[in-house]
Amino acid sequence: MSAHAPTQRWTEPPGSDGRPLARISPPPAFESTAAWLEAQVREAAASTWLVRWAIVALVGAPVFAFLLVYIFTGLCADVGCGAVHQQILEMLSGSLLITLAGESAAFGTALPAAACFRAFRRAKLCRALVRLPGHQVQTALRALQHDSDADTRKIVEPLLRRLRPAASREITPAEEPAGRGSEPAPGA
Repeated sequence: MSAHAPTQRWTEPPGSDGRPLARISPPPAFESTAAWLEAQVREAAASTWLVRWAIVALVGAPVFAFLLVYIFTGLCADVGCGAVHQQILEMLSGSLLITLAGESAAFGTALPAAACFRAFRRAKLCRALVRLPGHQVQTALRALQHDSDADTRKIVEPLLRRLRPAASREITPAEEPAGRGSEPAPGA
C-alpha cells in the first residue's frame, strides 16, 4: 500500500453531477400509459376486495366461532354428554338469533365500507388522470369496461362518464331554437 493514498471527500451530494442515482429496486416497467393505468385500476379493485373481506373476517369471525361452539354444544347434548351440556345448550339457544344478526352486521358493514374505499381510490385515480393524455386514458379505460371483476367495472364506469365530453352525453343533440321567444306566434 502506498503511504500517500488519496482519500475521497464528498464535496457534493451523490447525483448532483447530473447522472441519475442507481435505484435499489427499479420501478416496474410499463410499456405505456395504458399499461400503467390498467395496473392502477386492477390494484384498486383488488384492494377493495381485500377491504371487504377483511371487515367480514374481523366482524364475522368471532360471531362464526360462537356459532361453532353452539353447534358443537348441541351435538354433545344430543349424544348425551351430560346434563351440564344440556344446560349450556339451553343458554345458547337464544343466542343463535344474535349470531345470525352478527353475521348480517358483518356483511352489512363490509359492503358500504368497500363502496367508500372504492370511491376513495376512484377519486385518487381521477386526480392522477388529469396529467395523462385523454385519448390514451379513454383507450385504457374502455379495455377495462367489460372486465370480469365487478370492482374493476365499478371503478372504470364513473371515470369514463367523467372523461366523456359534454356534447357526447346527449342522446340526440337538439337544435338551437330559431327565435328569442319574445316574437309573436305565426297566425296570431
